[in-house]
Amino acid sequence: MDNRMRCGWILVALLLGGVWGMWRGQPVGDQELLANLAKARDFFGHCLAEGGLAWWSSSFLQGTSLAAAWGTMGTNLILWVASLALGDLAGAKAAVVVFWGVGALGQYAFLRVWTGDVRAAWWGVLYYLAGASLLTRAFDYEHAVTVASMGVLPWVFAGVVRLVERPDARNAVLCGMAGAVLFLTYAKTGFMALPAVLALAVASAWRAGAPAGALIRAFATAAGVFFVLAILPNLPAWREAGSFTMFELAPFESWQRAFSSKSAVSWIDRAGVLSRGMDPGFAPTTAVGGTYLGLAGGLIVAFALWRGILQGSLTGWACRVLAGIALGMFWLSHGPRSVVGGHFAFLEMSGGAADWLPAAGWVFLAASVWVIFQLLPSRGRPWIGAVLAAVYLFVPGFRLIEWLPGFSTIRAPFDFFQVSGAVCWAGAAGLATCVALGTLANQRWRRAGAVALVAAVVCDVSFLIAPLRPAKLEHAVWSDFLEAQAFLKSAPVEGRVYPFSGRYFYLMTPLLSGRALANEAFNSYLQQKGVALLQSSAFFSPDDFWPFLRVSGIAYVLVDKSDPDTGADLQERLRTELPVVFENTHMAVLGVPEPLGGAFLAQDFVRSPGGDAREALAALGAAGNSLAMIESPGGATNEPGLQGVVKEGRIVALEDRIMHPGRDFLPVAANQARRSGEASWGPAPEGGWLVFNDAWHPDWTAWNGRERIPVVRAFGALNAVAVRQGETVVFRFQAPWWYDACVWTALAGWLLALGWVISRMRAGG
Repeated sequence: MDNRMRCGWILVALLLGGVWGMWRGQPVGDQELLANLAKARDFFGHCLAEGGLAWWSSSFLQGTSLAAAWGTMGTNLILWVASLALGDLAGAKAAVVVFWGVGALGQYAFLRVWTGDVRAAWWGVLYYLAGASLLTRAFDYEHAVTVASMGVLPWVFAGVVRLVERPDARNAVLCGMAGAVLFLTYAKTGFMALPAVLALAVASAWRAGAPAGALIRAFATAAGVFFVLAILPNLPAWREAGSFTMFELAPFESWQRAFSSKSAVSWIDRAGVLSRGMDPGFAPTTAVGGTYLGLAGGLIVAFALWRGILQGSLTGWACRVLAGIALGMFWLSHGPRSVVGGHFAFLEMSGGAADWLPAAGWVFLAASVWVIFQLLPSRGRPWIGAVLAAVYLFVPGFRLIEWLPGFSTIRAPFDFFQVSGAVCWAGAAGLATCVALGTLANQRWRRAGAVALVAAVVCDVSFLIAPLRPAKLEHAVWSDFLEAQAFLKSAPVEGRVYPFSGRYFYLMTPLLSGRALANEAFNSYLQQKGVALLQSSAFFSPDDFWPFLRVSGIAYVLVDKSDPDTGADLQERLRTELPVVFENTHMAVLGVPEPLGGAFLAQDFVRSPGGDAREALAALGAAGNSLAMIESPGGATNEPGLQGVVKEGRIVALEDRIMHPGRDFLPVAANQARRSGEASWGPAPEGGWLVFNDAWHPDWTAWNGRERIPVVRAFGALNAVAVRQGETVVFRFQAPWWYDACVWTALAGWLLALGWVISRMRAGG
């Protein structure tokens, strides 16, 4: 490393360190950073407490499987380590800055390996560091997993290029490892980056002219390594997907239509100036820079394409390839629509925008087609360009791949462009800048142009860097939240907390107060289906809310008073239904009368056949009358305490009987401190149904001593067992044996792969 390069990286390190130094002094944000940290702390805390792998957590979502955590394990690990070293808030912010810097290093390595041009690589670093999409995700929405995956993606590109240029065993293993890191950092980005990775591999292989047999063997080896290191530990999550809510409680395609690209006008929409007045569903994150290309980079690429200076050189060819991949990702980012379909959706949403904006939409629609023609070589351009333009405009690209595993659950297609495409665009802008400056004959002019460009790029995106703008959350909000947590930690009544807030810092509740959360806005699609249905049904009628809180083991309701999503009408309604037990300026804690804790006994019940979503309302009606709803298809109808049955979502009395309210539910004490996958309750004060109100899951088992007891579903969402007076029951979550086998095999694979690569490097192979 020469002195100039060393100085360059010192400047980058100083920049990143300065940003972190200013950012760490600001209060917590209102978005996802602390939510990610809370989940990371929870997972590793359970693993340490149990001395092994944890597969269930009671801390969030009324209890849920931890199998999906392996899709973000790389990010969670770094967040956890950073929080232990620097504290929760400073550590989480430091981790984001580290991800940012790792991506810059990767961008340099990728462009340097691919083009051999050091100057082009440095320009790519600049545009990566100043990428509007990355900065939006880092500082506005605090998507730590997205920033981390954007930091890994250039290393995957570098691995692919190295493998194409030298298809040997070491490069195959390194390429597979890079892909595995991406997938473990954020599995969704791994899936969405796959088209870009494949396109880069094909373009590189075509230019390199390597023997097809050698390339096939090398990529097969990389795929095998990737499978062992990344797919194996995520196999349990695919099995668990059948239990998760995912997006079943809302029309999935409506998510995809809202979170999709609609117009290339967004390429120049700095700070949402152009989209003012657009329908709110136009494009979340786009209006704050998610799709903004940057003024300097956009103009230089457009100039280079117009002048044709990208033809005839390796750097220019690489620029055209990356720009073409970025445009292809923009095509995919339109989700269920074609590009033309997205354009007309844009026009429909522009009624409140500036009068000239629809005309600008047409101009940029034509401009994106012009880019297709300019990216192609001169030979065959008209015919090939016409075909590609027709496909681009009228074929919904995402529809062609959404049936593949991993793509069918993507709810935000615009991330094809805003994440993977943004990394490709940064590389293309860097390469185009290098070529454009190279056309200046005078060295003095080249230096002056370079300085001016750096200044322009930095000024252009400065509005996106959190330390350079007012904090979105006041210090007092966080301070008041900590006061509320201190109250909850010392409050006498055991039970969960139900939060009312559209901001995400409340996910620190389990860590700060020791109390589990019954619900959350963050990752709510990972909630168990029955619990999600029961919770959503509880808000249809005021009469159902209190019974829901009781049977769910909720003792307190946390209200974020200054949150714009928690309106005055909702707060007033909650205050009329529940007493205030703690309050300060920004937070209120409401107490649930007669909470039932983590387990309770129901002596009277109604029987349900199960399988009908309408039964959630019947379950709440039963709970309000001190009746458990026990799911047992074809069960007996003459058991003690049986009051009725559920038919077509309604409770019906047994023949020749009059239904009466049941005897009061009786709280049952815990025999030991709760663990993530084990809870002991009893002795039962009477005979009946012992309801354990973690979310029901088929892997929950129950034991009376050494005798295993059948676990059934209660209220369509919780766990229950039949008990006799005086019996003690231990519930254990027992994931299938192959869950541990998958993870330990992958971890062993990582050790073997790392050891093998290090040995080959030492041997010079």
